[in-house]
Amino acid sequence: MTYLIFSILGVFIGSISNAFENIKEYRKPLFKWYSKFFVRKTEYILVNIIMAIIFNLLLLNYGLSLKLFTYISLCSILCVASVIDMKNQKIPNPLIIAAASLGLGSLLFYPNLNRTIDSILGAISAILLLGLIFIISRNGIGIGDIKLLMCVGIFLGMQSTVESIIISIFICGLVSFILMKLHFLNRKSNIPFAPFVFLGVLLTILSI
Repeated sequence: MTYLIFSILGVFIGSISNAFENIKEYRKPLFKWYSKFFVRKTEYILVNIIMAIIFNLLLLNYGLSLKLFTYISLCSILCVASVIDMKNQKIPNPLIIAAASLGLGSLLFYPNLNRTIDSILGAISAILLLGLIFIISRNGIGIGDIKLLMCVGIFLGMQSTVESIIISIFICGLVSFILMKLHFLNRKSNIPFAPFVFLGVLLTILSI
């Protein structure tokens, strides 16, 4: 029964992600995009199924715990960011603010100074690492991606954030290389990075 509930929750979050596929949608009244909760495209079905599976994997790994709901919040934000980034190649600031707020809010449930310091270091490490990549690659990574991973740092702390970044960059590079070899992309093509961040974070939190 618990897994069924979390499957429904995953589908619900996936539906919200699909509803916000346009970065201007978040400005509309809620009733304006309720209709988008109903699946109309194959890609929508895929997002819903993926989120249902992810929520159940998190439940299987962490049980009904505080960490479970913390990671569900993080994955929900990353799912929305991924869909928007793939559609618009931009991550809206209101989503970043929501992610940072949830991350900081989660610290209230961990009354531990070391945990707070680790979250701060996680955010700083993300900014420094990606800022360096931004400079070296000459805008090869977006400012929105840097801000998104800063929020990830608040949730995960320094070590897990660095691991997530490394995994994300590796998978992104590998996929880009394959797509270029298959002539689906060229060196000037823009690739949304948020989905790779989502995958990197997911692999990290499932292996902790």
